Amino acid sequence: MQAHSFNDSKACVNIDGLGGVHCQVEGLIYILFEDRPEARRAHKASGTEVCDELMASVLQVEDRPVVSGDVEQKIANAGLNIELIYMAANTRLVTRADDLDKA
Repeated sequence: MQAHSFNDSKACVNIDGLGGVHCQVEGLIYILFEDRPEARRAHKASGTEVCDELMASVLQVEDRPVVSGDVEQKIANAGLNIELIYMAANTRLVTRADDLDKA
């Protein structure tokens, strides 16, 4: 996995959350931005390849054990499948389900 930095770009964009996984020969990185247009400019300026943009739910959660399990159970009870889940800065849980409108 090749590392990229937005520091070389002229754009100033805040990264609100970050997650990643290595899949076979490629790495996938999920970066949470509040300012979507500015994030696009920063990606373009840095030469980073963006393969897709996804919408996700960002939930402010309590800082306590099993809080993500509680959210996961609610999503499962709604009959949805979790496609993505990770913790972001300031105790926020980022989730993406197969039917975001139902979630």
